[in-house]
Amino acid sequence: MRRKILITISIFSLNFLLNSCAGGKSAAQTATPEIPTPTPAPLRNLTICLGYEPSSLYLYGTNSQATWSVLEAIYDGPIDTRNYQPVPVILEKMPAFDDSDAAFQPLGVQAGDEILDADGNLITLTEGVELYPRGCTSPDCILTWDGTSQLQMDQLV
Repeated sequence: MRRKILITISIFSLNFLLNSCAGGKSAAQTATPEIPTPTPAPLRNLTICLGYEPSSLYLYGTNSQATWSVLEAIYDGPIDTRNYQPVPVILEKMPAFDDSDAAFQPLGVQAGDEILDADGNLITLTEGVELYPRGCTSPDCILTWDGTSQLQMDQLV
């Protein structure tokens, strides 16, 4: 009987020794690591004090001052107008013809192209359209296009 107890203890000890040396992992070591979730950015508010609420914020749908106050706060462009003068906002300076920041280049146009007519409206070029041809800057040289002749206009770049 003593022999059976000694064999049992020996087997148990051997089993314990082999498991501890084998580098077995405990339940805590085999658990799936928790994946951290990013903290959401805090909400930001834009407060604009107006006399009344705009009926729409559709860019081309209204001319109300309330709408433009909101749109200018959201979409501040490269140029603002202050005291009836253009002022750069996100540009380093205003582009100018004097220092070659801006220039006119000739552009060949043909029927079906979109152009600015003599009144400054964006239209499709067709016979009978009045326009400023290349080099023309005064109403004296406005041209009525005949629909067939080659035509060049100035493009601002």
